[in-house]
Amino acid sequence: MIEIVHETPEHASALESLLDRAFGPDRWSRVSYRLRENNKAVRELCFIALEGAQPVAVVRFFPLRVGEAAALLLGPVAVAPERQGHGIGS
Repeated sequence: MIEIVHETPEHASALESLLDRAFGPDRWSRVSYRLRENNKAVRELCFIALEGAQPVAVVRFFPLRVGEAAALLLGPVAVAPERQGHGIGS
């Protein structure tokens, strides 16, 4: 059974592993990662789907500025490769 919980610092290493598997080792070179650089995720808006203790999906939001306006950047949104196509992301 999948449980959706708020992300906590204890999820950090498992979350990084999930993102590496979902996006590949070159994920850090993507523009979206540069936009999130030196920003902390908005914890209240970050969720992880857990199957047992194993993260199988994640959705996160990061603050940023667009000119003078405050905004939120959605992402990363990821599902473990072995669970893609099973409806978890929806």
